[in-house]
Amino acid sequence: MSLGAAWLIGCQGDDLPPLQVEGDILSYAADEPVCEQTVEYGERWMVAVADRLGITPEELLHTTYYRLDTQSVTNRCGQGASGCMRAEGDELRIYDDSLLAKHELVHAIHRSAWPRR
Repeated sequence: MSLGAAWLIGCQGDDLPPLQVEGDILSYAADEPVCEQTVEYGERWMVAVADRLGITPEELLHTTYYRLDTQSVTNRCGQGASGCMRAEGDELRIYDDSLLAKHELVHAIHRSAWPRR
C-alpha cells in the first residue's frame, strides 16, 4: 500500500503542462500558448489586491497557475471543484480549468500573507 502511495506522489507532476510564461510573481503553464499580457495582468491584479490588504509585492509567494482539463482538476482538487490552490514548499500552485481564476489568485495572496492558516 505505501509503495503504491509513494508511486502516486512521485508521479503527480508528470502530467502537468509545460510552462508557457514565467513572471516575477505569477507563472503560467498550459498545453496551449497564452499571451504574456494575461500573466502580466494577473500579476498586476495580485499586487493591487495585496496592496489593499497591506501586503507588499515582496511578500507574495511565487505562484504557478496550471490550466488543466476539467478531469485533471477534479483529480487534483476533488469532486465538484473547478480549481484549487496548493502549497508546494515556498511555491504556490493553482490548478484550474479556466484561463485565469481570480478566486484562486486570492487564495495565493492569502497564503502568502498568512501561511499557517
